[in-house]
Amino acid sequence: MTDFLVTHSYILNFDPKQKKLSKPYPPLATLLLCSVIEEQGLQAVFFDSQFCNSADEIENEIIKQKPKYLLIADDGFNYL
Repeated sequence: MTDFLVTHSYILNFDPKQKKLSKPYPPLATLLLCSVIEEQGLQAVFFDSQFCNSADEIENEIIKQKPKYLLIADDGFNYL
């Protein structure tokens, strides 16, 4: 069991403008959040939802990791 499963709210397939550009951005704020958690001596597992087809795909990762907490960050780099 992991302490935190950390993901973000952005899915490229739901953003036609960015999908057309084909230059996805790394979720830096979410990755920094993982780093802060780990600096506190806790375990963080990152799940990148950017290339998922739907938000439901995180369910398998929740079952696999069995986290104590699920954190969903909003990087804020793109507003749909």
